[in-house]
Order: sequence, then structure tokens, then C-alpha cells
Amino acid sequence: MSKILKTSQNRSLLIVGHSHSTAIHNAASHLKRDGIVEVDCDIIQLFGRYPDFSNEENGEIVYNTSLIEEISKNFDKRSTKLIAFPLYGSEYYMICFPNTTRQFDIMVPGHDKVAKDVELVPFEIVYEMAREKYKKYIGIIPYIQNKLNCEAVYILPPPPTESSTTILNHIAAQSKDIAQRYASLTSGQLYNSWLTYARAAKDICKEQNIRLFAPPARALTSDGYLQPHLVQDAVHGNIHYGAMVFQDLIDHFFDDNT
Repeated sequence: MSKILKTSQNRSLLIVGHSHSTAIHNAASHLKRDGIVEVDCDIIQLFGRYPDFSNEENGEIVYNTSLIEEISKNFDKRSTKLIAFPLYGSEYYMICFPNTTRQFDIMVPGHDKVAKDVELVPFEIVYEMAREKYKKYIGIIPYIQNKLNCEAVYILPPPPTESSTTILNHIAAQSKDIAQRYASLTSGQLYNSWLTYARAAKDICKEQNIRLFAPPARALTSDGYLQPHLVQDAVHGNIHYGAMVFQDLIDHFFDDNT
């Protein structure tokens, strides 16, 4: 696990997110327990509890009242310095499994590596789908910032593993039928999907003036995949990856000068 220098500030980080939040919170808990950091870390796990935390009413996005209240209570109970939002990070993976045997790859501008013998889908189509998906969810960040007058950041999920074996094992654990139908799925197809969704998330954050934390450069291979020793499964980083992300949050928000 990455070494993190102590901070003299006894402040708290609140994580609000889905499955990608687990590695960060677990790493933070271990580092706090071992006396490596002095920052407390709480978590509001959305997966299974708030499946639809936003809805559109009369053309406006309305957020789940219970979720907003839970965030507010957690924020108030400690001297919370930062709220981090690792929201909906695996959509790029799930979109690769439509209800068909026909596989596809995305033609990402500036990235010419695509799979052979599959349908090629224009970047703009998937990009707009990703924007439509993300804008409802990422929009909660400025809403919370204004309501609580706090610092907040969107955590971009890590790219996929380059290991085809890990990817297929991950698929098989969910459905052997899907694993058989997508046995030839490549890491490159997942990576192109990740690039597309990441581009949509970055653009939304830029438009709404939301601070975005990208995966640490030291966590990536020369081709942009997640380093093998940081892989939990096809799309998630492990506790060591979580420690890297947590370290970056400490360095940016919890040093002695803030």
C-alpha cells in the first residue's frame, strides 16, 4: 500500500458513491487504523440504497430528499473538509453487453485501436448516451456544494485491466451465458468504452465547474490500462489503488497549508 504522510489536521473526508468508493474507503480505514493518516473517512454507499437518486420533473433534475438529508447529517457530524463522489463508474463496462451476440467497438477520436471483425460504432452516439446518463448524477455535486458550502470532487473511475482472462472471469462470475457469448471481448473494447465515458464525464465537469480527479498517472500502464497489481477485477481497482486515490485527495485537500 502507498505510504502517506501524516497531516496535522484532524478533519474528515466523506465519500458518497457506488462500487468504486469501496476501495478508497477501505484503504482510508486501514491507513487511519495503522496511524499513517489522521484524516477520518466516512462513506455513504449508494449501491442498493439509492438506485435512482435523481429524477427529472418539469424539465428540472430533482434529487432524492433522503439522500440529501443523509449527506447533510454526515457532513455536519464531523469537521468535514471534503466530499468525494465516485459515482456510477462501471457503465462503460455494462454497455458492452447489449442483448445481442453482436459485438461492437467505438471509434474514439485520437485513438485508432479498434477490435477486428466487430461492428464499429461512431463515438458521438455512445458519447451522447454517456452524457445523458452522467449529467443527472454528476449534477448533484454543485448542488451539494451550494447547499453545504463545502469542497467536493468527482472521482473518475479507473480504466479497465488489460488482462483478457480477468475480464472473462469477471463476466463469468455474473453470467456464464454472457461469458460464452462474449468470449472474444477484448480489453481494447472496454478501454475504448472507458475513454468515451471518461470524455463525457470530463466535459460535464468542465461545463459545471466541478473539480475532477482522474486516475493517478502512476497507477496506469504505458498503454493507459490499470496496472496489474492494482486490479481487483475487470473494472475495479483494489485497496492499493484506493490508497493511491486517497493519497492524492490528502495531498490536494488535507496538507498543512489548507
